[in-house]
Amino acid sequence: MSLFQCREWWAYKPDTAEECDQGCMVVADVDNSGDKKNLKIIVGTFKGTLRIFAPRARSFKAPDLRLEKDLGFPILQIAVGMFIPDSTDLGLAVLHPRLLSVYRVSIKQAGFTEKVTNDDIFYSIDLVYKHRLSRTACNMTYGPFGGRRREGKRGDAIAVQSMDGQIFVLDQDTFSFARFLNNFLVPGPISYIKDIDSLVTVNSSMQVECYRYRTLGTTMGGRESREGKTEKSSPDFLGLKSSRTKIQTLWTHNLGEHAVGIIPVSTNGFKEDKELAIFGEHTLFILDSQGKMIDQRRLGYTPVAFAAFEAGGSSGSARHMLVVSEHKMLMVYSDQQLLWSAQAPFIPVEVKISTFGGVRGMVAMLADTGEVAITYLGMDPMSNIGSVPETRDLDYQSMDKEHKQLLKSIRGSHNNTNAQPDDKLLAKPMVPHTLCEGSIDDEDAATSDQGRHICVTVNFLLSFTAKGAASDILLNLNVPNAIIIASNTIKAPDVVGADEKGKPGEVVKVPVQFFVSKTVLPASSRVEVSISYNVPSGAPRTNWFSFNVPLCLICKVVAPMNVNTFAFTLESNKESPTLSTLFGEIFKPAVGTQPELKDQADKVVTLHFYSGTH
Repeated sequence: MSLFQCREWWAYKPDTAEECDQGCMVVADVDNSGDKKNLKIIVGTFKGTLRIFAPRARSFKAPDLRLEKDLGFPILQIAVGMFIPDSTDLGLAVLHPRLLSVYRVSIKQAGFTEKVTNDDIFYSIDLVYKHRLSRTACNMTYGPFGGRRREGKRGDAIAVQSMDGQIFVLDQDTFSFARFLNNFLVPGPISYIKDIDSLVTVNSSMQVECYRYRTLGTTMGGRESREGKTEKSSPDFLGLKSSRTKIQTLWTHNLGEHAVGIIPVSTNGFKEDKELAIFGEHTLFILDSQGKMIDQRRLGYTPVAFAAFEAGGSSGSARHMLVVSEHKMLMVYSDQQLLWSAQAPFIPVEVKISTFGGVRGMVAMLADTGEVAITYLGMDPMSNIGSVPETRDLDYQSMDKEHKQLLKSIRGSHNNTNAQPDDKLLAKPMVPHTLCEGSIDDEDAATSDQGRHICVTVNFLLSFTAKGAASDILLNLNVPNAIIIASNTIKAPDVVGADEKGKPGEVVKVPVQFFVSKTVLPASSRVEVSISYNVPSGAPRTNWFSFNVPLCLICKVVAPMNVNTFAFTLESNKESPTLSTLFGEIFKPAVGTQPELKDQADKVVTLHFYSGTH
């Protein structure tokens, strides 16, 4: 354990499992409030959840989460810039696999109180425009492409890199052009250098390639075939044509190892980003805007997250960077010199240095599980300081008194355990092992050789354990993709409990018919059921359970088939049961109609899925 630790100032941990990666966190004044001392943290996850936090004090509080919304698609990367047409306000760009959306973040007030506090504020997002991508996206970068601001134009443009090496350039709500990169195999990190108005990426050949924006925009022509002839390019994006002509690079540089990330850096003497920090698997490279090597440092670890920052109050031309290793070690560099090293609370995928709570230099981290933490560099004092124990006589009377108090506290903690409520609605599924007659208006439902639907009826037996009746009973069923039911929500009648004399109440039977798809191969037979209801006092209650649909609904036993395309062998040091015993629930009914199956049941059992797969 390291003596130096990152001290936690604020932290948020999602309730459910999330997944994030590099580019899923941004720190900016996304609501355009102008408060530079309390910036906001924007986080997107692969589940499609967008969260905006506004930390203002130590420890996470519910009002700090200003927005939480499911956008419906995985979020690959987010960015904040001047993306809104005819406006200098900041917009939020969200990159999905096949969609790029730009939102405006607005401040809303909860309630109608005259005095508005931070706890009464929340955010809403309004879609300004969106671009549908014809190719699966990988990452993006943005900036004033083409010298927009020098020409008096407002806003930033966005360049999206696809998984097959095509660059889409989007000038706010207008599509500009699309170009294919040279010698492309797999996508790499991409960044924009404002000083030379160029896009920089690292290809699979471990080479840094710099493309001037003006060259990308003016490169025209078709795609060269292997014979050297020119082929017409096909519509690729919004009906416009893309080009596969070889693009002239401004410069290239051979790294010799794959790149993890690219970030523009500036020294304290310059405001513009005139250098590039390229993090390899084991090396940090510093290049200038013309592709010349300025500095190189061999790292003894693999960097997983990194950020550049300005050192307040310092002078000179030193570069300041923060790097986090795969071993949770956070390191602060000034050029080649290591200034500080501390242990992070987790392995981050993204790290930012900004201002929170009016304090500069706070470190915001994002874990791959969606956990967010704001820390500062500190040092834990040693807890094992040697000291001379004070010698005194043992007081057995006080020790016995303390022992009795501890025993009393222990017994009390066991007696005060949370008891389950008495007014519960009990549900028991009665799962049959034979098919029944049933029908459903669904073309995807499988049918038997006689033309009848494959169906089983599961009866749910409901009973109430208290006096009175359970009302407003709703059964919500979550079934696998291969299982079909008429409705996922079923309303059940009220269930009356015991009477005044203690006589048990009635048992209500709710039948539900389950069918199987003829096109979807079943991956699971587990059905989850959640029940919501109201007790006689009016309080809402819920119950949850799960069960497996019978095997006869999914497949049937057929005559053995000599199919050996795929095979696997299981060996055991104990005697195993016969196949007819393992598949007894589906095998015994089949023997009644196909007696020839009984002779070979100990050696082979062939199951035919109703979806058509053996």
